[in-house]
Amino acid sequence: MIGMIGKKLGMTQIFNEVGQQIPVTVIEAEPNPVVQVLEKAKMGYDSVQLGYGRQRVRRESGPKERTPRGRRATKAAVGHAAKAGLEAPPKVLRSYGIDSNTKQWMRRSLVQLHNLG
Repeated sequence: MIGMIGKKLGMTQIFNEVGQQIPVTVIEAEPNPVVQVLEKAKMGYDSVQLGYGRQRVRRESGPKERTPRGRRATKAAVGHAAKAGLEAPPKVLRSYGIDSNTKQWMRRSLVQLHNLG
């Protein structure tokens, strides 16, 4: 696994076979779409950019309508997400460095998924 982005919901505990208490963190893990793949030839290192969540996108206001309040996604973020095939930009973007073994594994996985679909 390369990495995972999630939201911490809280802590709980579980017990093993011996009866020992083990603390556990509960994480809400939504799908993390791959937003961008950076190649060593372009950037000098290999990495994968993953997204989490969903930002609100800008809506069109009619004449004499007030602009809606709240934080909206920028045009640059919307464009970046559109390149990845997402309808709304992710709230959180994180980049994870990968090595050559992981890169080969990702290519094989993508080829297998392409052959299935």
